[in-house]
Amino acid sequence: MIRLCGHSREGVPTQLPWWLASTYPAAIRVPGTSSARLRWARVDAAEWHPHEQEDIMRRIYAAIAWIIAGGVVVQAASIAFALGGIGRYVQDGGVIDKALVESRQATFIGDLGFPIHGIVGGMVIPLAAVALLIVAFFVKADGGRLRGARLWAAVVLALVALQITLGYSIVDMPYLGLVHGANALAVLLTAVYAGMRARRSAAAGAEERASHAIAT
Repeated sequence: MIRLCGHSREGVPTQLPWWLASTYPAAIRVPGTSSARLRWARVDAAEWHPHEQEDIMRRIYAAIAWIIAGGVVVQAASIAFALGGIGRYVQDGGVIDKALVESRQATFIGDLGFPIHGIVGGMVIPLAAVALLIVAFFVKADGGRLRGARLWAAVVLALVALQITLGYSIVDMPYLGLVHGANALAVLLTAVYAGMRARRSAAAGAEERASHAIAT
């Protein structure tokens, strides 16, 4: 981890908040060195400003990817909750028919899982997937495009679109539920991978800038 630090009036290194790093000169503390052998490198604010913007975009990209992954987890949990409630309701002698479904009234424990599954899967995750692809066009790494950002964002969006199509087709073709469940895992894995790639890129870029600043 890189710590942005400044110097007090007495010349003793003191920590400088990150939001002041773009205004005042800063120094980088090299991880893994003892306090007696700390090496400090002065860095102009102009050198940090563009890199900070790149880091922000990468973090936004990673955050959206993790939101999608979290949405898939919510999807699995909500539908399991709903189906468990149905099983308990039937076991207690309840009857589920078309009239009960169309009434949209909560009549058993777990009924809330269905609207949660529909809202997250039909609105939250698709909007997040579109946002991920849009942000991917602005994600950069050390002045250049982050390689693979747009590709993996497009893959996530395509899988989400397929997931929605499968979800609305299950009633007509129940066997598609098998693909629907497997594709949900694919959405989860690709979203996690996209988020981890952006995170690793941010960490690698920060370490490279620290090494460059120390060398110069």
